Amino acid sequence: MAAAGVDSAQLKHGYLAEDSSQAQQLAAQYPYAYFLTPEGECFHNATVTGGKPASEGPLALKRELRVTEGSLARLETGLTQAEAEASALSKAIEELAAQLEARSEERRLAERDTADQGASLKQMDSETQRVARRFESGRRRPRATRKRARPSGAQSTKNARRCFASKPSTGRRSCSR
Repeated sequence: MAAAGVDSAQLKHGYLAEDSSQAQQLAAQYPYAYFLTPEGECFHNATVTGGKPASEGPLALKRELRVTEGSLARLETGLTQAEAEASALSKAIEELAAQLEARSEERRLAERDTADQGASLKQMDSETQRVARRFESGRRRPRATRKRARPSGAQSTKNARRCFASKPSTGRRSCSR
């Protein structure tokens, strides 16, 4: 059974070619045969029929231009959004860097205060230990030693009267304590 518009003689001598150049060469060698390419071109003797319509016509170019302009508009919109996001992220980075610097400065101040307080604490601790040692050494001395080391107020006054009463005429004091 033959297809519409196709003669059975054509089908009987029809062959498939890989591309247009091969079909053209074979058509020149075998003028009675028909050679069909994957693009739909039919070569017979010196004539070529069929094939895909040319896509470079003015309507095809206008259609391609519309598609390209649409793609360009989408890309420009995406680029504008990406630039806005980049700007926002840049500002956020600057703010975070400023916060980081502030926190670093706070940390340095806290470390310095901690070191100062540690030094003050060590100084207070050593002063407390010194006072405690002095207090303990004062508690351990015998009472008699403490009395001899510091005469009482009444005894001191008595010694002073005795010194002045013993040699009033010379004007010199010869009292020994």
